[in-house]
Amino acid sequence: MNFLFSKNFLKAFKHTKEPFAILKGKVYTLKKGDGEERLEFLNQKYGLSEAESVVGREKDFLERNKEQLREYIDNQIQNFFELIKSLQDNLKKRKKESLSLQDSSIEKFIIVDVFNAYFNKEEVNIPKLKEIKIPANNISIDELIKNIPPSALEKLRTIIIRERCYQLSKEIVVNGPVLHFKKETFFLKPAGLLDDLVEGYEKELQSKVDRHIIKNSKVYVEVAQALQQQQEILESVIKVKKNILVRSNENEEKINYLKKDRNRHTALLEIPPYIIQKNNNYYLFGKTELGLEISLKEGKAVIKEKPDIYSRPYQHPFVWDKESLGICYGDLDWNKIIDFGEAYELNTDLAFRIAKMLKQGARVLTKAYLGKAGQDFIPVKRIEDCGFLIAESYREAKKYARKNNLPLKRIFDNDRT
Repeated sequence: MNFLFSKNFLKAFKHTKEPFAILKGKVYTLKKGDGEERLEFLNQKYGLSEAESVVGREKDFLERNKEQLREYIDNQIQNFFELIKSLQDNLKKRKKESLSLQDSSIEKFIIVDVFNAYFNKEEVNIPKLKEIKIPANNISIDELIKNIPPSALEKLRTIIIRERCYQLSKEIVVNGPVLHFKKETFFLKPAGLLDDLVEGYEKELQSKVDRHIIKNSKVYVEVAQALQQQQEILESVIKVKKNILVRSNENEEKINYLKKDRNRHTALLEIPPYIIQKNNNYYLFGKTELGLEISLKEGKAVIKEKPDIYSRPYQHPFVWDKESLGICYGDLDWNKIIDFGEAYELNTDLAFRIAKMLKQGARVLTKAYLGKAGQDFIPVKRIEDCGFLIAESYREAKKYARKNNLPLKRIFDNDRT
């Protein structure tokens, strides 16, 4: 409990140890003596003197402690400012990170643009975020004092004597205390200790101030929420830009990047294990990577070669053993896709050209037998000499795939229909 709220008028009565009463929203002091309104307690009489209303005492307490009240409010608001400052710092980091992904580097081009083109992902741009201004702390103490809500004490009908509370009752208590008040007679029943009443009132008083702070702090909450939303927007964009994608399993094609030197780079397509069906036999081929060399010339990209197996040796019907011969693409007309040796800007158009080249390489490895016999792609080795025979029926092939955590879509039918 904050020390400020422990200095209330109930605590002052507790220190004086003088009897008092809270009746119908007003505070009465009790002095020895007779009167029309009096308390009879242990053969002694105490006259009631009306002092002030509960709400009046509350307002007086807050007025006298304005300086400490302002300090308390400022400390509470400071918590919002610290939260907002933390969100602003995080947002600056996210903005810096997102802007770094908008550069024109070859790394970003391969990891983001080629990836988007290959997997048909839409380009995600960094959104323009509105500037959010933080309002000053203008919570009014005068408004708080003026509009202080009613206190639970106002509903009490309680006499406090010797730090014990007694509740007014019409039920007769033999030889018990008696109160004559407003031309009525009441008997007193024990209702707890003054300490409990004081503690409850301290909490209530602080709660009133806190509710006033919260009511007038919505603007800070809205600022914090707006900053949080902006941060979430940037994080989602960064996630896409970096291609930190949640995949169902690791058996998905992936785009990777390799830097050979300052002007030579490689776009890598990672191809997970797959099964080729040929003449009702099913052959397993292991994971491999297709590499496409990209050279930089005065900030532009130059492609001189077709995609090739990067992780050699790799036994495959359409892959020459001699590395210089690469993959057998048959009569594929590459000029419809790319002009070898031409300098291209690092843009979406080139990204789609590179993606199409990598897709052609992946198609040769997985579906090349579907070309026309004697044309298109021509095998250079027998499949029986390359792949590992794992099944002689689709049912057995499915069983093998499931057992080895290989998606069924990685089984490719290569019989012409």
